Amino acid sequence: MRGFCDSRFHTVLWLSVGGSALLFAAALALVREPPSTADGSREAPAAPAATATSKSGELRGVWMGPEGVPTWEQTMRTLRSHHFNAVFPWMCSAGAAYYRSSVLPISPKVATQGDALAQCVTAARRWGIEVHVRMITLMTYTAPPDVRAAYSAAGRTVVGTGGEAGSEWLCPSNPANRKMVVAAAVELATKYAVDGIQLDYIRYPSTQGCFCRTCRAAFERSLGRRADDWPTCVAKDDLRVPFRQWRCEQITALVGQVSSEVRAARPGVRVSAAVFNNWERHRFSIGQDWKRWVKEGLVDFVCPMDYTSSMRLFEQLVRSQVHWIDSAAPLYVGIGPYSDAAKLTPEQVEAQINVSRRLGADGFVLFKYTEGLAGTYLPKLWRSVAALPPSTPPHAVPEVAFGLPDGVEIGGERFHRAERDVLGTVALSGALSGDAGARSVRVAVHRASGELVAELGRADVPSGGSAGFRFAPPAGDLRIAAVFERQESRRQPAIKWSPLLRVRTGQEIEELRSRYRPAAPGEQRVKAAVFDRGRGSAPILAALRADDRIYAFLITRLEGEMGTDTAARPRLSISISRADVLVLPQLCAGPEALAPETVAALRAWVEKGGGMLVTHDAAGYRGYPSVVPSVCLGGAGVSRTTRCVVATAGALAPGLAKGAGLTHAYVDHILLRCGSRGTKIVADGSRPEGAPVVVAGQFGDGRFVASGIAYGLDKDGADAPLTTDERLLLLAAVRWLGRVGSHAR
Repeated sequence: MRGFCDSRFHTVLWLSVGGSALLFAAALALVREPPSTADGSREAPAAPAATATSKSGELRGVWMGPEGVPTWEQTMRTLRSHHFNAVFPWMCSAGAAYYRSSVLPISPKVATQGDALAQCVTAARRWGIEVHVRMITLMTYTAPPDVRAAYSAAGRTVVGTGGEAGSEWLCPSNPANRKMVVAAAVELATKYAVDGIQLDYIRYPSTQGCFCRTCRAAFERSLGRRADDWPTCVAKDDLRVPFRQWRCEQITALVGQVSSEVRAARPGVRVSAAVFNNWERHRFSIGQDWKRWVKEGLVDFVCPMDYTSSMRLFEQLVRSQVHWIDSAAPLYVGIGPYSDAAKLTPEQVEAQINVSRRLGADGFVLFKYTEGLAGTYLPKLWRSVAALPPSTPPHAVPEVAFGLPDGVEIGGERFHRAERDVLGTVALSGALSGDAGARSVRVAVHRASGELVAELGRADVPSGGSAGFRFAPPAGDLRIAAVFERQESRRQPAIKWSPLLRVRTGQEIEELRSRYRPAAPGEQRVKAAVFDRGRGSAPILAALRADDRIYAFLITRLEGEMGTDTAARPRLSISISRADVLVLPQLCAGPEALAPETVAALRAWVEKGGGMLVTHDAAGYRGYPSVVPSVCLGGAGVSRTTRCVVATAGALAPGLAKGAGLTHAYVDHILLRCGSRGTKIVADGSRPEGAPVVVAGQFGDGRFVASGIAYGLDKDGADAPLTTDERLLLLAAVRWLGRVGSHAR
C-alpha cells in the first residue's frame, strides 16, 4: 500500500479509491465486561445486535447535579461500562459551592457530606471518565437568603426596567462579579484535577436587563455620550440595538477572561460552554454570541441545549449549529430526556443521537444523570448507539489539521460533486513535538453517522508533517477520519474528524443552484425573492414555485455588498432589485437583522414600486421595526390560537367570503395595528371585528402586506409544508404584490 510523505517537500503520494468503494457491513464483535446497573450490580444483557449503528471518536457525556447516584463510585462505574466518557456535574453557582472553595460561599452540605468535587474527581479518575465541572456562572442558584441579600445590598444583581434589584442573577458588567467568576474558575482548574471548566448560565436572564448604574456608566463610555431617558432609550427606543450589541460584548469579554486565565493557570484544561440552541437569535436576546466564542478560540467546545421532542425541530437545530461552527471546534449536542422542555423515551434519545451524528455533530450530552437514566436509558443505548467504545473525545485529540478543497458555495454552504477526485491532506501540528516518534496515521472516509466508506491509506507521520490522500467520494455527507497513536501505546487509537464534506450529484448541485438563481431578463411571471435567513423559507419557496404564475428564488442578504451607493445612501442587494416581490419569513436573527438603514432602503424600494410581504415578528413585534408604518404600525400582542377569519373579501383572500374561517399550523399569530393606509384583510379568532392579523395597503407606487402568521412552520416551530389556508394567503399576497389581481378593497 502506498503511503504519504512530509508536506515540507510539497510532494504528496496517495492511494486512489473510487466512489464505488466497499461500504462497511461487518458485524460488530465486541467482547467486554457486561455493564453495571445503577446500584453497581452486574447483569448479563444480550450482546449488541450485529447491525447496531455506533460511532467511536466522539464524546458521550451526562449533565448532573452535585451528588453521585447513588454514589460517585457507582456512577462512574455505570457510565464507563455503558461506554460513556465524560461527566458535566454542576458544582457551584455564584451563591453556593459544593466543594471547599476559598472564593464562593460554601454550601452547608459540604460540612455534612464532604467535598463533592473531590469525590467526583477521584471516582472519575479510577474509571477513566473526564470531568468538566459546570459553573452556574451568573446565577445564585441554591444560595441561602442571606447570601442573595448581600449581593443585592452591594448593588451586584441584575436590575430591571423599573429599577428593581434583588434578582437571582448577577450583573455581568459589574467588576466584582467578573473578578469572582474568573477566580472561581481558576480555583477549580488548579485545586482539582478536572479536565475542563464548563460555563453555564453565562448570559443575561432575558432581553430586559441589566439596567443598573454600572451598566449605564459602562454603556455610556462605549457610546461616547449620555444615554438619556434611561432605561427606555435602550429597552425600546433608538439605542436598543447598540445596547444589545454592548451586552454581547460584556458576556464575550467575560468568557475570554475566564478562558485566558484558566489556560494560563493550568494549560490543558478545556474551557467550554452550555449554550442556548439558536445562536442567531440568542446572541442578542441573552448575550450569548457563542459562534464568535468558537471562532476566536475562547472555548474548546460548545454544548447547545437542543431540548425538544420534535425530531423535525431537532434536526433543524443541529443542522444550523453544524453550519455555524463549521468544525472550528467540536459540537456536542445536548439532548434532554429529563429536561423541562422535553421528556424523551429511550427510543427518542437514540433517534436524536443518530440524527446528530448524521448531520455532523461530534458527540452528545444527556440531561440529566438519574437512577432512571442509568437503569433504563443507558442499557438501551449500550446495545445500539453506544455499542462501540468511544475512544478519546475529539477535544482531547492532539492538533490535527485537514487540508480540503473549497468546493462550490451555494447559499452560504459548500458542496462537492460526487465521483470527482478530491485531494486533501492530514497534518500533525507541532503540538506533538514532545512525542518520541512518528504517529502511525490511518486515513479513512466515513459517512457523517460513522459508517465506513473506504480506507484511504496509512503512514508514519512525524510531528509537523502531513499525509496526502485522493478519493472520488460518493454522494452524501462525509467526514475524513485521521486515526493515529504512538506505536508503543496500548490505548485506543485517537480519532480526529474532518469538517463535513457535503457531496452531491451534479443534478442535486444544479437543483441547489436553481433555488438562488434570479429570474432571467424578460421573465413574464411575478418574480418573488424569499429571504433564506428565515424560518419557513424553504417551505415558502416550495409553495411559490408550485404556482406557474410565480418565479421564486432565494436570497442570502438584504443589504448591498458595499452597504451604500455613491451618495452614501442604503443600497439593497442586486437580487432584490431583480425581484417584483420580497418575502420576509419569520426571521432567524433578532431585530438587529433589520437595521435602520436596511429598513429605510426597503421602505424606499416599496415606495418606488416594489411589493413586500413581512410575516410574524418581522411585521413589527418583539423589537422588530415596522417597515411601512403607514400601512402597518406593527404588533400589538400575541394570540395563542391557530384560528383566524376573513375580514375583507377580495384578491388577498380569493374565493372566500367575509367571515370565512382560516387556520394555520404554528401555535400563535401576532396581532397587528393598521396604519392610515392599511386595510384589515384577516382578523383574529372567529369574528371579522377581531384584531388585525393580515394588513395590506398601497405605499407610493408599491404595495405592502404585513401578516402576523408564521408561514411554513409546524406547531413546534420547525419548517413544514404550508397548510391549505397558509398557501392560499401566501400565494394571494404575492400575486397582489406583483400586480396580478386587483387592489385590496
